[in-house]
Amino acid sequence: AAPPPPGAVQPRSVTFAPPFDDDDEKSAEAAARQLPALVELWEGLVTEGGHERVPDHLALVRRHLGPMPAPTSPSQLALWIGGYINPLPALGVSLEIRPLLLAATTASERVDAAVAGISSSISHLDGTKRLW
Repeated sequence: AAPPPPGAVQPRSVTFAPPFDDDDEKSAEAAARQLPALVELWEGLVTEGGHERVPDHLALVRRHLGPMPAPTSPSQLALWIGGYINPLPALGVSLEIRPLLLAATTASERVDAAVAGISSSISHLDGTKRLW
């Protein structure tokens, strides 16, 4: 392989996450059940508020992400929400939660991050608590 160009970022090590633990996932299911309703509310605020950067922005993001996971898969659902509320190109309506989701070590931490992220975005969008 050719050497990287000068100044290119070179990863030094990669750490793969362990598989999700079934007991850990089960313990987060109850909290994850609130997420689909929050997603529905958030979508309405984004689309009705005219926050999509391109026509059908959210529909495009959904096509890229695939179907929303069920609350019975809380880690997958939380990670999906991170991608949905922080897409590229950015919507500019949510705090960045993807690093927090990736650093989380339990399903409950991931779900808590997703709930906090989408809830703060909803508060920003509906005007009850602006983020900036």
